Amino acid sequence: MENTSSNFIQQIDDKSHLILRCYKYFYQRLEKISDKDKISLLNRLLNPENKMLVVIDLEEKDDEQLIFDTLNTAGVRLTVTEIVKNAIFKRLIEFDNKQNATEFYKKNLGRDLLER
Repeated sequence: MENTSSNFIQQIDDKSHLILRCYKYFYQRLEKISDKDKISLLNRLLNPENKMLVVIDLEEKDDEQLIFDTLNTAGVRLTVTEIVKNAIFKRLIEFDNKQNATEFYKKNLGRDLLER
């Protein structure tokens, strides 16, 4: 298996898909660290206190609210405030246009509602 993985890694070059180049990068980096450090890294990654920033590039035709709702039903815990803000924003888009809803959201809902 080791030899097969090495052969596969060697075939990945600058013309390969970006995800394959990322895979190669991390594979090679992980090869160089000890098992103890690998376990430590895994434990840090799986720590429930870790926070992640997710960036999703959308196209004009994509429904960002539907994508947001879908991602957050996949196990990501939202605060009550975030759920309310999202619901209000979704209704604003349905009632008005997206630009006006975005401006209203930034002015009125961009901060935590509990600050008021």
